[in-house]
Amino acid sequence: MMKGIVIDDELLARTVLKELAAQLPDVTIVADFPNAMSAIKYLNSNDVDFIFLDIHMPDFDGFDFLESLKKTPKVVLTTSDDQQALKAFKYKFVVDYILKPLELDRFKDSIDKLKSFMIVKERNDEVKEEKKNVYQDFLFVNVDKRLIKITFSDILIIQASRNYILLKTANQTYKVHSPLKKILTKLPPQDFLRIHKSFIVNLNSVVDIEDNSILIGKEVIPVGKTYRAKLKKRLNLL
Repeated sequence: MMKGIVIDDELLARTVLKELAAQLPDVTIVADFPNAMSAIKYLNSNDVDFIFLDIHMPDFDGFDFLESLKKTPKVVLTTSDDQQALKAFKYKFVVDYILKPLELDRFKDSIDKLKSFMIVKERNDEVKEEKKNVYQDFLFVNVDKRLIKITFSDILIIQASRNYILLKTANQTYKVHSPLKKILTKLPPQDFLRIHKSFIVNLNSVVDIEDNSILIGKEVIPVGKTYRAKLKKRLNLL
């Protein structure tokens, strides 16, 4: 559901837009305003997907409003003036320019344009989220005022030890001042799993599972009761 607001000093124009929106199932007008200043106050604390905006209003016109926007939802300009389109489309967030009187078919065209922009935005947000979730294959840890690079595949076990963690590889153990919960956010989730309140393990390094413990290298690691089901699911046990 796309939600938007209407800004127009003419009551009739606001009423018509609300009535047109009411005829479409996936669009809602959540508020309407007779002037730009009251709309700005609303937008300072509320998010909307689009704005239907009249250009010619007393004191503070539509272009003044566009210049003042801190957030930039998509805007459809509504006006009786057919001479301002070139100026209007200089603003990247203006997606359409409708001449009054407003009609349903033309209104639907604007909504379709808004939808297409929303789809693009959602796709871009998904790509950004995917990029954000792409993990590097290493991290740097601060050990005795030195930054040491450790590859994730080298990490076998991470153990909590009071205010520190013991980061264990096949050849060395690094003592790092960090809570277990913090380092868990840095690790690739497909490879690492917390199996106890004090242990995170590299699932690729598990050698054996017996009762309530697992074997990594020569070290036996306990599996906490609350973590057993998640471990079994991740190991794809028969």
